[in-house]
Amino acid sequence: MKSYGDVLREYEYHPESKCADATGALAGKQTTGLLARRRVGIGQIRYIGKESNNLESIEQGAGAGVTPYIEYPDPRRASGQP
Repeated sequence: MKSYGDVLREYEYHPESKCADATGALAGKQTTGLLARRRVGIGQIRYIGKESNNLESIEQGAGAGVTPYIEYPDPRRASGQP
């Protein structure tokens, strides 16, 4: 169990995954100075829906490959293209 003081001390040096340092590299625990937003690149576009029919089995820990998401392919796009 952690105290509030422990949590606050750890928070001071937590890494910020959404920010980059002055060189554009991922900001780490000891990064100082002005942070900038990281650039995001899109690898592919996938249309998904969060279906509730599997939520109970997932919460109970059934099956490692069970997911609440169903992918809906876009018929206008060729297979493998973003």
